Amino acid sequence: MKKIIPHILWIDCLGAFAVGLLTLVFSKIISQIHILPYEIIIFFGVMNLVYGCYSIYLASRKNCSILQINMLSIFNVFWLPVCIYTYITFSEQISLLGTFHLIIEGIYVAALGLCEWKYKYIITNI
Repeated sequence: MKKIIPHILWIDCLGAFAVGLLTLVFSKIISQIHILPYEIIIFFGVMNLVYGCYSIYLASRKNCSILQINMLSIFNVFWLPVCIYTYITFSEQISLLGTFHLIIEGIYVAALGLCEWKYKYIITNI
């Protein structure tokens, strides 16, 4: 874990960009497979790219403030309730694969946020 901590912002931003781009490129297919409205898939893709922009901004800086890392962490942790809300809203139609996607994405992003929160003093001093 010690070797990963200095790179956690890069892991975060690259993951957000990759997921965002793949989601937008394959949005119609994902919408059909997940049985979710196309607009929801676009929303998720765009939010990942916006988030990726902020996290790459932080990852590429020599110094980040505690406030900036706190904001990043809070945004990450807040993504889990967004995923849960999306599931609840569309629970009668969403596919099993769509359910797994929301659960895994929500937990992964929230876990990153908790790690960034826990190690914010290390991250800001790199």
